Amino acid sequence: MITKTVLTLFLITIVFPGKYDLTQPISLLRFLEKVVENQKRNRLTEMKYSYKLIRQETKFDSKGTIKNRESVTYEVIPLIDRMYRKLIKKNGTTLSESEARDQEKKLSVQLNKQKNLSSEALSKLKLKRIDRQRREIQFWDETLNSFHFLYMGEDIQDRRRVFIIKFWPNKGYQLTNKNFVILKKLQGLIWIDPIVSQIVRVKVDFVEDFKIGGGLLIKVSKGSSLVFEQEQIKSKIWFPTHFEFDFKGRFFFFKRFKMKVNGYFTDYANYRESDSSND
Repeated sequence: MITKTVLTLFLITIVFPGKYDLTQPISLLRFLEKVVENQKRNRLTEMKYSYKLIRQETKFDSKGTIKNRESVTYEVIPLIDRMYRKLIKKNGTTLSESEARDQEKKLSVQLNKQKNLSSEALSKLKLKRIDRQRREIQFWDETLNSFHFLYMGEDIQDRRRVFIIKFWPNKGYQLTNKNFVILKKLQGLIWIDPIVSQIVRVKVDFVEDFKIGGGLLIKVSKGSSLVFEQEQIKSKIWFPTHFEFDFKGRFFFFKRFKMKVNGYFTDYANYRESDSSND
């Protein structure tokens, strides 16, 4: 057993670093390109899966004192063109029978609509799905160009050896899609499993304010942060397991807020409708 363990560590130490010398910019870019390709596959596959999402929201007053806490649990189900959320719990308590029936009825309406679509309407929804997939791929392609990257060394995360990569905005890069302008306002760290080239954890900090609707709808203030974690759920596929969004800003230009939102993803299952429209 000891001999086998030593041999495994020797092979990892000797063979793998020869593949990527991440202190060299070209090698680091090649490594990150593989990571990004894996992320594309993960996200596109995730679109075919149902799962449970527990969303916990904590609101604070201007002094940092907790004002309110609430949580909701959803069953998230893939439709042809989007993900549908069916509410199943509020604040950890299962819905009443009438509330559960109402949620099930709403889901049935959506599923039946998609089953009984005309060929023309079905084609339109499938085009929306293709566009959603295209935007997901484009987003991950943009990340490689939108940031500078620097290898920071190694660490252990949950007994897993990981590489740490620092990233910050590449101010000289012009985005190909203005919908991804948020990428220009972020910096942080990425923890990557080097054996499978998969992201384990991301810590993102907002280095500039991020505005939606010119700040009239919402403004997320500089200093807000987001942590995202994922792990292997299915063979060779990694899905999100947790996020934590700690942010402050303004709603509708004048209403200030400070809150923390945690999300937990569980019970992933490959979702197949009886008809072929969801294939």
